Amino acid sequence: MEIHPPHGAAHSWKDLLIQLGTITVGILIALSFEGVREWRHERSLVREARERIGREITDNLKEIDGGNAGIAARQANVVKLLDLVDAALAKKPSTTHQINVGYALADLSAAGWQTAERMGALAHMDYPEVLQYSKVYGIQQLFADHQRRALEHATSTLTTLGGDPFSAPAKDLDTFRQNLQQMRADLLVEEQLGKRLSEEYRKTLQ
Repeated sequence: MEIHPPHGAAHSWKDLLIQLGTITVGILIALSFEGVREWRHERSLVREARERIGREITDNLKEIDGGNAGIAARQANVVKLLDLVDAALAKKPSTTHQINVGYALADLSAAGWQTAERMGALAHMDYPEVLQYSKVYGIQQLFADHQRRALEHATSTLTTLGGDPFSAPAKDLDTFRQNLQQMRADLLVEEQLGKRLSEEYRKTLQ
């Protein structure tokens, strides 16, 4: 913002007051324009942040709903494996002939939220709106952390048995069974967190 004083020297108090008044009005007009420009910039920043976060949450919702739909099949698979281990420990035949410890990771993004925070857009949003965003992304982080731990458990389960469970030592079978029970518990937690996250996504998009 540049303010240029009127040309010519003041020859009376009246001229001086006029010049001071002119400078003051000029400053107020310049500040007003500057304020409008800053306001427009802030509104644009908030609008872009809302659109970016909205698209991100929509994509995350599709991802989490897809994962939730597959939970039941994964739980059933773990139950079959537990039956297989029980049969192997009891030296009885089993209808399950293949060990398949599958795992699916939901690809959830937080880039839109993180960008809005870095760009300062959150400071210009209403507090309840920021609170809801913070809540939903906090639950998303809990879900992501749980998935990472569950993946470690699943990986450990895969490495427990090296071949045919019916020829494996009882000690290895017991360890395998414990790991399967941990996977079962992980799936229960993932199911609850996934449902809660899906609900919060929908609430945020409303």
